[in-house]
Amino acid sequence: MSYRVGQIHYYKGVNFGADNWLVFKKVTVDQVVLLQKKPSVFSLVAPKDFSISEVNF
Repeated sequence: MSYRVGQIHYYKGVNFGADNWLVFKKVTVDQVVLLQKKPSVFSLVAPKDFSISEVNF
């Protein structure tokens, strides 16, 4: 991981050091995954797991 030392990442005009970027990325991914797992409060239909065979194009 020594190749990341001093590496700078830019996100929406903000530059992150490598360590801060990795923390930012992990927290962001964790939040998105958590939101996807939560059932929607606004959904009127019960959540259902769809398999590939049930999807019609």
